[in-house]
Amino acid sequence: MEEDIKTAHQKKADAIIPVVHWGLEYMTSENAEQQSIAKSLAEWGSTAIIGMHPHVVQPIKTIKIVRNGSQDSISIPVAYSLGNFISNQRDINRDGGIMVKLFFLKKNGKVLITDVQYLPFWVWRLQGDNKEFGLKRGYYVITQKQLNMLRGDDAQKAAIFFENVRKILSENKEWIAE
Repeated sequence: MEEDIKTAHQKKADAIIPVVHWGLEYMTSENAEQQSIAKSLAEWGSTAIIGMHPHVVQPIKTIKIVRNGSQDSISIPVAYSLGNFISNQRDINRDGGIMVKLFFLKKNGKVLITDVQYLPFWVWRLQGDNKEFGLKRGYYVITQKQLNMLRGDDAQKAAIFFENVRKILSENKEWIAE
């Protein structure tokens, strides 16, 4: 990974965002190995780091580092796990995920991330056609603003998912959820 980051820098990449397959399945917090790898990736020159694999949302945190003898620290955002996007995993915390939006600023030839936002979503497994909303049987990504589409058990499970994600992501106050 270090060589790939060096190569990207040599090729003048504006931003380098490794997407890493790591962590323990179903654990809603990152482990020491993830933290160690993230620190190395940040030190090697990553702009941000995105994690996958645990099948649940894990925190978005920052690593503060000083590069190239500068006196100013840089904040490198790390989304340890985005959860599941479209999946048939229906257990608690496994039935959804987050999308992450990174805001970049290029100044004096350097790219910095000025903000990180996330959008949680729950995966709705529609088992039959839904005439009310014109939907066919299948899987749908539902945001919190779309909870009115859900009824009964689905509405309750989605509400629990959104509350759990809020708790998991509230650990880091630097990046505020939208």
